[in-house]
Order: sequence, then C-alpha cells, then structure tokens
Amino acid sequence: MQAELIVDALDRYCAAHHFLDRVSIESLHSTGSTRELARMLGEQLTVAYLKTPFTVRAARSVPGAADVAHRDRTKLSRGAEKIAAAADAVIDNRGSRLQLERALDRIALSARWPSHQPETVPLNTLGLPVHLEAYLSAVLDRTAGSR
Repeated sequence: MQAELIVDALDRYCAAHHFLDRVSIESLHSTGSTRELARMLGEQLTVAYLKTPFTVRAARSVPGAADVAHRDRTKLSRGAEKIAAAADAVIDNRGSRLQLERALDRIALSARWPSHQPETVPLNTLGLPVHLEAYLSAVLDRTAGSR
C-alpha cells in the first residue's frame, strides 16, 4: 500500500511538472516498499543505496551521534540495511558532497546517454578538402604526436 501511495504521489507530481523527465525519491527505508516500487515501476526506477559509516554520519549530523543512532534504529526496524543487497547501485558516501553528486550524476546520465567508445579512423578517410586535411594533420601531430 505504501508503494502505491508513493507511485500515486509521483504521478501527481509529474503531471503538475510536465517538463520533468526524471525525479528522485530520497530515503526509502522499507525493503518491502522498495521491492514493490521496483515491481511497479520496472526499468523506470533505479535504486541507489548510500553506504556511509556511522562515524561519518555522526560527524556530519548537527544534532549529534545520539540522533543518528536513534534514526538508525528506526531504519533498521524497517529493514533498510537489506535494500543495499537489492540496489542497482551502492554508493560509498564517505567522501565530499561533490563526489556524491558526481556518482548520482553518473547514474542519471547513464540512462540518458549510454557511454560509447569512440572509433579512431584514418584522417584521409574523412573526405576533407586537401588544405583542411593538412591543417588537421598538423594539429593532431602537435597535440597527440605521431600516434
């Protein structure tokens, strides 16, 4: 039921914000709800689990370690630690905020722009005019060497 309510809320949010093509849900704690969301949303959902040691979370917490421990007990009672095993991505969150944002960006961009390995082709097969081919050849030699 919780997963259905989340999907309903997402549907209403996306209808009101038609210009969005991606949304994120933060802090899913229930294994059952996460599993049900995955079933309902299929490939549209990517579950990312942020793995952060207690000491790091306690150091980042404004209220302090006792608050983090209290929230951990709540999350554990809901089965949050089991979500990592079923997650599509487990992110080490010990680093900076920028490192976290880059990891999340990689997840978002990999769905939109799958990575491709560029192919190397001989310069003379591009069909360029002779003067442009000579110029490009000189630029490549200066920047990349003989390779």
